[in-house]
Parts: sequence; C-alpha cells; structure tokens
Amino acid sequence: MVSIVFIPCAYYANDLFDYIADPLKKKLPPEWHLITTSITGSFTVPFKLSFFVALFIAIPYVLYQIWAFVAPGLYKHEKRFALPLIFTSIVLFYVGVAFAYYAVFPVMFQFFAATTPRAWT
Repeated sequence: MVSIVFIPCAYYANDLFDYIADPLKKKLPPEWHLITTSITGSFTVPFKLSFFVALFIAIPYVLYQIWAFVAPGLYKHEKRFALPLIFTSIVLFYVGVAFAYYAVFPVMFQFFAATTPRAWT
C-alpha cells in the first residue's frame, strides 16, 4: 500500500517539499534561501519526503496490517480493546502532526531565525 501511494507522491515531490518547507521559508529573511549540503541532496530529499508522506497517508492501512498479524494470537477479551485503541491512535497521530505543523513549527522556526548569528547573513 505504501508503494502504491508513493508513486503519486514521488510525482509531486517538489510540490510536497514546497508545502512542508513553507513555514520555514516564511520565517527566513527574504535574502536567505534553502540549500542542499550534499551532491545528491536535491534529489534524495524530495524522494525521502515522498516516502514519508506516502507512509503518513497509508498509516491506517499499515496499522491494520499489524493488527491483522497480531489479532489471531489474542484472547477475545483482549481483542475488544483493539478497535477503540486503533481508532484513537490514528486520530491522535494525525492531530499531533497537524499541531506540530501549524502550531509548533512556526514558533520553532521563528526562534531559530531570530537567534542565528548576524555573521551568517
């Protein structure tokens, strides 16, 4: 499933990178730019990001597959806790990611941009 979701993510890798890097770009001074520090970085960073976005999208299926593997070994009274646990795990995972992207990242990037030594500008 992750590989199926990865294909469109890889196609839109640069757009995904722009979306993820947007909070950082907004906090940087206008004359600053994001750079890569390795020869293959301009290719591998969007490629890796595409994989992690595909995993992020497919996480409910991945968790279901893990559950399908574990469930046959559990007792009936242990299985009844599974559905609420899986559901809340998925919801809290996505809520945590959204909180980090919209609340934590802007504050964190503002702090880093404000504490950068002037010699680097």
